Amino acid sequence: MFSPEELKRILQESDVIKNVSIIKEAKLFENVYQTVLQGELVINERESFVVYIAVPEKWYRDLVDIYVADYNELAYMPHIDNKGKLCLFETEGILIDQNLPGIMMQSLLRAQTILKQGFLGENKNDFINEFELYWAQLKDCRIAHFAVETDRKNRIVKGSIKKSPKRKKEKQIEYIKRCKKAPIYIGENVESLKRWNLEKTPVMNIAYFVIYSEKYIFPPDIRKKLSIDYLNDLLHFVPEGELASIMPRSRQDRIVVFEIHQPSGQTHLVGMYIKGGMLKETSLEKVEELQPLLMERADKKFLMKRVTEQDSENYKNRILIIGCGSIGGHVICELAKAGYEDLTIVDYEKLTEENIFRHVLGMEYVNRYKCEALNTYIQKNIPEIKITTLAERIEDAITEEDINYLLEHINTDAPFTLDRSQILVGTHGQYTPAIGAALYYVEKFTQSV
Repeated sequence: MFSPEELKRILQESDVIKNVSIIKEAKLFENVYQTVLQGELVINERESFVVYIAVPEKWYRDLVDIYVADYNELAYMPHIDNKGKLCLFETEGILIDQNLPGIMMQSLLRAQTILKQGFLGENKNDFINEFELYWAQLKDCRIAHFAVETDRKNRIVKGSIKKSPKRKKEKQIEYIKRCKKAPIYIGENVESLKRWNLEKTPVMNIAYFVIYSEKYIFPPDIRKKLSIDYLNDLLHFVPEGELASIMPRSRQDRIVVFEIHQPSGQTHLVGMYIKGGMLKETSLEKVEELQPLLMERADKKFLMKRVTEQDSENYKNRILIIGCGSIGGHVICELAKAGYEDLTIVDYEKLTEENIFRHVLGMEYVNRYKCEALNTYIQKNIPEIKITTLAERIEDAITEEDINYLLEHINTDAPFTLDRSQILVGTHGQYTPAIGAALYYVEKFTQSV
C-alpha cells in the first residue's frame, strides 16, 4: 500500500507531469477514491493540461482514472467522457500487474498521447469509429428499440411509446419525468411491432431519412444538450419535396430517425424525439424540446451479423421439416435462430402433457397441433421468419406431383434408384426420407472395401 505522499513523490520524479499536489477530499463526481492527486500533464514544451490522477481502492482491478480539469474549456476531443474522464484502456480480459507506480505511469503516458492527438486534431476520426458511444452519452438520451430494414430510402415507418399508467400518489412532475424515459419501439410496419407485444399501444408515424455525406458527420458535443442546429443540419441533406411528404409541417410531437452513411462506408443510426416544432422548408422551428434516442437494433440483418458471416442468400432457401416432436421441435427452432426464413413444418399430432419434459414447448401449448404451436412460439420469439404449417400426415400432405419431383431429383446421378414406395419410411407418424439412411450405409460400405 502506497501513501498519498509516496505516490506524489513518484510522480514528481517523472518528466511526464509537474506541479503535483494531493487533493484532501478523495472524491470526484460521486466516485470515492483511495487517493486523488492533481498535476500538470506535459503535452509539449509549451502546452500542458491540468489533470486529476484518481487511484481507486481496488486499483489492481479497476486501474487508475485520469480526469481533465476544466474539460469544458477545451476543444471537444475523442476518448473523454462528459465528466472529463479519459478512456485509457480496455480492461476486459487483460492481466494487470500488481504495480501501482507502473500502472500510474502507463496511464499518464496513455493520457498524454490521447490529449496530444486531440489537441492537434490527429484522432478526430475516432469520433466516427465510436459514433454511437458518444451519442449514448448525450444528456437525457433515451432507448429506442429498432427493427427497420436499413439501406433503403426515405420513408415513413411505424412506432409506439410504451407508457405505464400513473401510479397512486405519484406527483404529476414525477410522472412526466418517468414518461420521458418510457421505451420507444420502431418497426418497418405495424406487423413488425408485434414482436414486442404492442397490440394495445397506439401506433404513430415516424420519419425515416437515409442521408449520404461527402464530408464526415461527427457526433455532437456530449458536454452540451443536443441542439436544434444539429437536427436541422441533418434535415438539410433530405430533398425538400421528400421532407415535406414524410414529415408533417404542423406543430406536433414527432420522432425522426437518421441513417447516416459516412464517406468511409460506415453507417450510424440515430434518432430524436422532438416536442413541438413546425417544418419550414428544410428546417424545424419553434422546437420546445429535443431528446436524443439511442437505437437498440433488433432487425434481422443486424442480429444475424452477430451470429454468422455466411451469405444471407443461403437463408432464403425453403426447408421442409417432417415431424415436430422432441427432436424436430428443437431442430426447427435452431433453424429459425440460424436465420432460415422459409420453413414448412408438418405434423398431425397434438402436444400432450407427457411430451412436456422433452419438448421445446411447455404447458401453454398442450392440446394444440405441434406444428401450429411451434409456429406461434417462434413468431413470438424470433422475428422475420415465414413458417407454413401442415397439421396432417406427410403421406396425405404430399401430392403425386410432389413424389414425382422427389423421385426425379433423388434418382439423378445417384448410385441406385428408389421407387415411390421407398420415398418415406418410419413408424408412429415419424417419417424420414429413405435417401439419407441409404447414402449413409453406401458411404460406410465404400469405406470398408
